[in-house]
Amino acid sequence: MFPAMIHPTPVVLQAFYDDVILWPIMVGNPYRYRAALQQLENRNATAGCLLALLFLIPLAARLYSMVTLLSLAVIYVTVIVPVATGFYSAGSLFARMRSMAALMWDTEMLRYCVRRMWSFVLCLHGVYTHLDNIHTTTNQILFFLLAEKVLCPEQRMACLYCLLFYTVLAYLQRSLHTRHWSQLLNENSTADFLKLTTAFIIVRLGKGIAMSMVLLTFTLQFNHLEPTYGFVTLTFIYFLLSQYKGAAGEETYIVSSVRSLELHVLEGFEEYWIPLAIASSTVVLSAILVLEAIWQFNYLILCLIVGYANIYVCGLQVLDRYWSPFAVQRAVISLFPLATLRQMAERGDTTCPICLDDMRLFSARITPCSHIFHGQCLRKCIIQFGQCPLCKQPL
Repeated sequence: MFPAMIHPTPVVLQAFYDDVILWPIMVGNPYRYRAALQQLENRNATAGCLLALLFLIPLAARLYSMVTLLSLAVIYVTVIVPVATGFYSAGSLFARMRSMAALMWDTEMLRYCVRRMWSFVLCLHGVYTHLDNIHTTTNQILFFLLAEKVLCPEQRMACLYCLLFYTVLAYLQRSLHTRHWSQLLNENSTADFLKLTTAFIIVRLGKGIAMSMVLLTFTLQFNHLEPTYGFVTLTFIYFLLSQYKGAAGEETYIVSSVRSLELHVLEGFEEYWIPLAIASSTVVLSAILVLEAIWQFNYLILCLIVGYANIYVCGLQVLDRYWSPFAVQRAVISLFPLATLRQMAERGDTTCPICLDDMRLFSARITPCSHIFHGQCLRKCIIQFGQCPLCKQPL
């Protein structure tokens, strides 16, 4: 009894069940019980020998795909082995299949199954879209894999090497960029300060040595790979865009750099335009790569997966996380038209009354009370006060 409880495989569970059922019936006849028990042991031994053939599957991995081998293994375990060992007969198997087919032909049952499956798919879709780190890593893996298939199909595993290499560089950049000197400066005693400083330097050196060893290992393991320059350039650009997208309204280094160019056409929406452009560019690159793969009539299944994960899901995230906040902010000043050169000349002064900087074409907005402001300055005043900064008229 106890081995069946310790190793609950389907075959042993069936033998345990038969043993429990036969015990009260055959307790009065030990000879019949021994014969039945011997039959069960022979059946389990036969099933074990037949299941041992599954160890031959790796030998056929080079001839057939993994999906085909797994499908055959499932059919072998669930149908062939139980029928061959007598756990259930072929007639009962066919009868059960006919009953299942009759249920599938039932319209109400079919609709119910379809609804349940669709609900399960939507649940998986919702969970996948909210796991940002997993979603970003999945997008990078799929894009790199498809890029390898399209640009350098003869360089196998180049996608993995490049992705690991870029990830290590990103970790080094983030590790070196983040400095925790505040803890060192808060220490009063010289001994504690020296201890913390020494530990800090050792940790930094340890990270640098570890990352150097990782990069050296990559170089030794993948020194036979020679990916094309197009593949390296495309994957590097996609990695940067997908790894450092930023959030809508967040002031990042790229946003600050673009803001320093003083592009008045953007009207101070750099913190919304730049993340929107970066997130949209990843979708565009994935779409171009998928179209190129479809044009070659290759890797259609991979194209479908990339189309879902990198185009459809990313497109939904662009609309929800980047375009919607930008549209809300833009709607604040969209009711106020852009000031023309004539209107600004009639005013006689091109200085914004709020920031005291010069106003240029496509950067100034005129209110219903005929006052002209920078679009960015007017937006902040409307959000905070809801009225004209000069005449206090509600806007």
